[in-house]
Amino acid sequence: MYEMKYFKDYALKILLFTILIQSLSIAVFKPTVQAQSLPKKYLSLVEELIAQNSLSSNRLMLEQAIAKEINRARTDPDGYADWLKDLKQYYDGVWLKLPGEKPIRTNKGLQALEDAVDFLQELDPLPPLTLSTELTTVMQEKLQAIEAGNQFETGNVSYGRTTAEGIVMQLVIGDGFINGSNSQNIFNPDWKETGIACQADSRYDNVCLVGYEEDISEQAVDNSSETNLENSSATANSEQLESKTSTLSTETEQPSSEISTDPNDSSLLLEKIEQGSLEEGDTVIPNDGSLYDSYPLEGKAGDSFIISVESEEFDTFLAIMDGEGNILEQNDDVSDRNSNSRLKVTLPKAGVYNVIVNAYDKGGRGKYVLTIRR
Repeated sequence: MYEMKYFKDYALKILLFTILIQSLSIAVFKPTVQAQSLPKKYLSLVEELIAQNSLSSNRLMLEQAIAKEINRARTDPDGYADWLKDLKQYYDGVWLKLPGEKPIRTNKGLQALEDAVDFLQELDPLPPLTLSTELTTVMQEKLQAIEAGNQFETGNVSYGRTTAEGIVMQLVIGDGFINGSNSQNIFNPDWKETGIACQADSRYDNVCLVGYEEDISEQAVDNSSETNLENSSATANSEQLESKTSTLSTETEQPSSEISTDPNDSSLLLEKIEQGSLEEGDTVIPNDGSLYDSYPLEGKAGDSFIISVESEEFDTFLAIMDGEGNILEQNDDVSDRNSNSRLKVTLPKAGVYNVIVNAYDKGGRGKYVLTIRR
C-alpha cells in the first residue's frame, strides 16, 4: 500500500512538472500563440506545491541565518556588544521597537541591554558552532510538541521575532536575566553543534527553538525512563495525595527535627494552589501600567518547580524572580491557542524567590488560579 501511494504521488508530481514545462514552453517559445491555461485541479496543486516549497525554503534560510548570527556573537563578543549599544535608540521604556519587527514588551527595558553589554565584554572569543541536522530534527519535534500544548520550553526559545538578528538578540539579552540559560548556552565553550527549528505562529508570527548537544542527551534520558515513570507514577501519585494538605504544603508523618513543619514553608510542598484576583489596588508595574500579584517561594539549590497560572478573564503573564530582581524564567502563553501561562524553573541557590502573576496588558483584570508543584 505504501509503495503504491509513493509511486502515485511521484507520478502526479511528474505529471504536474510536465504540464508546467509545456505551459511555459508555449509562453516562451511560441509568443504568437496564446498560452493555454492549466486546468483548475492542476493549478491548485501546483500553487500548493510552490507555496510549500517557498515556506520550507524561507524557514531553512532563517535557521541558517540564526546559526550565522549566533556564531557572530560567539566569535566576536566585543563586536556584538558594540552592535547592541547601537540599538539603545529603539527602546521606549519597557518597549523594544526594532526596525522590521513588531514592538515587544520587555521586563527591564534598556537596563537588560546594558547588562548584556557588560556580560559580553567579559567574554573571550569562542569557536563557531556547526548546524547539526540531528539536533535540528530534535528541535523540530520539540517545537511541534510546544505548538500542540503537550510541552513547554523555558529557555532557548524566541517568540515574535522574525529576523535572525532580532531572534539572537532576544536570546542573548535574556530580557533581564543575562546569566540565565539562554546566554549560558550560546556562550558555552563545551558546545560544538547547534540545532535550530522555526515555524510560523498565528499569535506570535514566528517561534524559533535553539538547541545544543545537551538536548540530545535529555531526549535519550526521557525516552529510556518513560516506561519506568509510567510504572511508578500511580504509586507515587497515591503517596503524594495521601500526604498532601488541602491548600498549602505537605508534611511527612514523622517529620525530621531538622525540617521546618511551618505550613507556609514551600520547601516541603508537593502542590500549592492559590486563588487570586488582579484588581484595582494591586501593585502596578510603573513602565507599562499593568497589575501584578507576588507570591514568595522558598527553596534550596537544585529544587525544581512547575508553576502555572490560569484565568478565563485576562491574558496571563508569569515570571519568577530572585531576591535581587533578576528574572529566572518567564512565560506569556502556553501555546498560540492557550493564553494561560506555565513555566519550569530550577533554583540556582537557596533562598526566597518571588512568583509574579501579571496581566500581559494594562487593562488585564480578573480572577486566576496559581499552581506551584514539584
